[in-house]
Amino acid sequence: MPAPDAKKAFALFRAAVPYEQIATQLSCTVAQAKTAVQKAIAASTVALDQTAARIVDLERIDALHRAHWQKAINGDAAATDRVVKLMQERQRLLGEPTRVKDAITDAFEKTLAEINTEAADEALIASCRQVARQIDHAVANGTSLEATKALYLLPHLWNGLRELGATPAARAALNASIPPPNPEGAVEPPKEGPVDLDDWKNRNRGSGG
Repeated sequence: MPAPDAKKAFALFRAAVPYEQIATQLSCTVAQAKTAVQKAIAASTVALDQTAARIVDLERIDALHRAHWQKAINGDAAATDRVVKLMQERQRLLGEPTRVKDAITDAFEKTLAEINTEAADEALIASCRQVARQIDHAVANGTSLEATKALYLLPHLWNGLRELGATPAARAALNASIPPPNPEGAVEPPKEGPVDLDDWKNRNRGSGG
């Protein structure tokens, strides 16, 4: 079965036509329809530095812009108002920062893999993980305002990381509690026993340091 025309496939996709219907109209398989749309998105010159979803939105805005443009040029007030709003929406999309999916959650998991934890930390870890997921979900799927509001949860995540001994301040406090090496270069353990991260966390939990 020959591959469908990518431009025709994308024009249908841009109009929110399901892949199954695109395949039927273009006499191809659903897989071929998806491949054709992806090819058209990759070739788009609308915004080469944008995500695929945003490119589609920009293409739709441009299509609507073209549909109303001639009427606006001819003095149609309603069409002129529509064109102005479409231009504003396009500027908003282009000015909005690229949204990275699961960025904070992935970073938290990497941090967690680098520190020592114990069973007693599980509730704290679960809380931190939930906060990270909530922020990532809002950033990836919410409006700009919702994404901004989600960032107010970051202090709660920092507090949890501090309790786990995973912030620069927490590490500095841990290093400060370790005595300097003796003249022979060996580190003398403190009188109460060796210092380790788990012990430090238990002694400093809730201190805010």
